[in-house]
Amino acid sequence: MTLAPLVRVVFWMTGALLSFSLMAVAIRVLAQTLTILEILAVRSGTGLVFMLALLAALFSTRRRLVGHLVLMTGAYLLAVVLNEVLPTVLFAVIA
Repeated sequence: MTLAPLVRVVFWMTGALLSFSLMAVAIRVLAQTLTILEILAVRSGTGLVFMLALLAALFSTRRRLVGHLVLMTGAYLLAVVLNEVLPTVLFAVIA
């Protein structure tokens, strides 16, 4: 491995470490005011926005990013359904 790819890997790993750390801190802060499902929706929505930005910036890896975009969209929609629809359905069944 030459120096240039190694430096690139170090930057990617540092960015991943920072993003995971910021997400952990944000979740702890949001946990004081939001429910778990609302935090999941915010997290998935944020990931969706980042994936759209990456898709626009990096056209060469479009196929892989589109797959991740589909995955993040599914996670976001699942969070919305679990937060909005499921409590209503469960309440109707219990009542």
